[in-house]
Amino acid sequence: MEPLVAIYHGYDRNQPQGPCLEPRRILDFVMGKSIWREIDGKMKFLGYEYEPPGWFKRQCEEACCLWFYHLVERMAGGGDIPIEEIQAAYRENNGGKELEQKRIQELI
Repeated sequence: MEPLVAIYHGYDRNQPQGPCLEPRRILDFVMGKSIWREIDGKMKFLGYEYEPPGWFKRQCEEACCLWFYHLVERMAGGGDIPIEEIQAAYRENNGGKELEQKRIQELI
C-alpha cells in the first residue's frame, strides 16, 4: 500500500481544503476553485480557476517545511522513507521538537 500525503490548511482544520493523495500525485496536484457570480439576480457557475503548477511545494514553503517536500519527492520516485527518517528530519528542522503522532482525528 502506497503512503498518502494530506494537506490541512485554512481557517477551519475540521474542513481541510487540500488533497490526500499518493506522493507522485500530490507533487502534480493543481488546486482549483469553482467560480460563481451573481448575474441578473441569480448565482451562475462560470467555470473553474486553477493555481499554477507547484501547489504542494508552495504549501511546504509557506509552512517552512521544504524539507518534507524533498522527502515526498523521494517517495514519489519509489524511495522507501521510514518513519524514523521523517521523525529525525522533523526534529532537525524544528529545534529538537518531536513529531506528534496521533490518529488524524486527534490532530484536527
